[in-house]
Amino acid sequence: MTIARPAPFTVTRIPTDTLKASANLTLTGDGFAPGAMSASIAGFPASILDVTSTRLLIAVPSASGLPCAPPSVARIVVRRTSGGVVDSVVGEAPLDPATPRILAIGQRAVLARPDELRCTRLEHGGEFVVSIYDASTTAPGGVAAQLRGRSMGGTIAVRAPVAVRAAAAAPRVQPDPVALAHAVHLARERTRLRALGARAVAPPPRRPLGARAVAVPAVGDVVTLNAMYFDCAAPTPVRARVAAVGAHSLVVEDTAAAGAGSRDALYRDLADEFDRVMLPIVTTYFGDPLALDAKFGGDGRVRILFTPYVTDSVPNTFGFMTGCNFVPKTQLASSNEAAVFYARLPLGVETATEWRRQLRATLVHETKHLAAYAERFARAGAGQPVLEETWLEEATARVAEELYARTFSGATWKGNAAFAPTVGCELTSCDGRPIAMLKHFSALGDYYARVDSLTPLGPVSRFDGSFYGSGWLLVRWAADNFASDEAAFFRALTTETAVTGIQNLVRRTVRAPYDMLPDWSLALAVDDRPGFTPRDATLTIPSWNTRDVFRGLSAANPIGFPRPFPLLERTASFGDFVVDVPLLRSYTSAFVELSGPVGTKQLLSLQAPTDVGLAIVRVR
Repeated sequence: MTIARPAPFTVTRIPTDTLKASANLTLTGDGFAPGAMSASIAGFPASILDVTSTRLLIAVPSASGLPCAPPSVARIVVRRTSGGVVDSVVGEAPLDPATPRILAIGQRAVLARPDELRCTRLEHGGEFVVSIYDASTTAPGGVAAQLRGRSMGGTIAVRAPVAVRAAAAAPRVQPDPVALAHAVHLARERTRLRALGARAVAPPPRRPLGARAVAVPAVGDVVTLNAMYFDCAAPTPVRARVAAVGAHSLVVEDTAAAGAGSRDALYRDLADEFDRVMLPIVTTYFGDPLALDAKFGGDGRVRILFTPYVTDSVPNTFGFMTGCNFVPKTQLASSNEAAVFYARLPLGVETATEWRRQLRATLVHETKHLAAYAERFARAGAGQPVLEETWLEEATARVAEELYARTFSGATWKGNAAFAPTVGCELTSCDGRPIAMLKHFSALGDYYARVDSLTPLGPVSRFDGSFYGSGWLLVRWAADNFASDEAAFFRALTTETAVTGIQNLVRRTVRAPYDMLPDWSLALAVDDRPGFTPRDATLTIPSWNTRDVFRGLSAANPIGFPRPFPLLERTASFGDFVVDVPLLRSYTSAFVELSGPVGTKQLLSLQAPTDVGLAIVRVR
């Protein structure tokens, strides 16, 4: 028996256009057989999309299926397997697996598609800042990423040494134990209020005509308030004397406190500043801490209780609030049914001036928390209030401190505030102002120095308070770049009831998380960079000159701030290199300063999970 050998097939035409990754290649010829054809391009398997006897449609491998290499002439091999016989035809075509990028000075590009990330070619030399960002919003997260560079000479990338400009260790500023304890407290608040199944209080019965207004305690009266920190179901009753009565504040002091009755002048000053300055900031920009007061039959005043209970519960803290006071007594008997700030008394080792400098910023911070809780409870109707995620609640409370600090420094929205009139004056006590922004930049400096292993979306460990700074700067950047009205922006963040966390910020900016992060990350690196102006304003932080602030901090305190600009940046030159990022946290970035001579080109390839991308801006 004789088996006839199939007639050979032929390829009569291979297009001369340069092949690109994931593109289609059409070959014409004769003798193609459906189900019998296979192909490879540059040695890598290529899928067959369609076959007729005279036409063959081939899918060029994706960028992940090709090496990231300079343009070359690729060998194309087409095979037919028929009747146990394999025929092949070999041809050639130009192949360029890279996505070309031309960036003018000041221009940025965001690479998010798989083909771009696998292989991009910078078409010219210069100086670039590269952000390797992880757009995942599941904190704290943690993935590995690797950026490879390849020269245009065609050699395989080798593990060239990569210099690190900023030491990976944290700055010498120690984590703030008070901030850490406060974050734990706020997270506990969300958990226990959910466990309580707290519901908004029902509207009160209509007050009869002619009924007396709610009586306001007078100075010298003694009232009893429940103090609660660890356990709302087991309060500590505190008998307190009314020391000052303001238009919207009631300052009371624990009768058991050492020196009780000797600080009334300080309390009167505090009540006056609270009514004139602090409360208007909070109500204008965030919400009303007294939003539930009428429903509870209150007298329209925030309670400020000074008691040793605060120091006994949280050493060194200046105060706290609890949302348990917004739960109706019918549901939680210990509730004070009032907005209460629990404040620390002066310690024996500090002067009244030192105590006031620390206390006042804490008071506006906690009043913002009171406003957020009161507004969420008030808007919940008969349902359970939706409380904000801890990182965003703390970030916006830090904004409240920032707005309060403006009343002393004269800083303005989008005014590019510098060191001397802001943080510098806090350091030198030039006018007795409270300490506010120093805390922000201390936490931010810690984040900058370990930027790839931290996240603004919360702590990565119980020792991490950096998110107080990075979370604040994230929402500050968002307001600066996307808000038409600063107060309306923050009030909407505070009173939102449907979503929380990063999705709340998405609603305010109308930008997806993966759209915000690349620009915010580049803004960290290039805002107020000497001699540089980005073409896109979202690469700026208009309200702050962060470089000037850090430069001033480093000059004033070189031990605490050893570097004038603490951002961790690796450096690499055009050619073959490898940058390893062993731990890249969620919603943060690793930075590379990349440079090469004008007239040269550079290949870049990122190896990382799906949510990781590249943002590149040309700075020179």
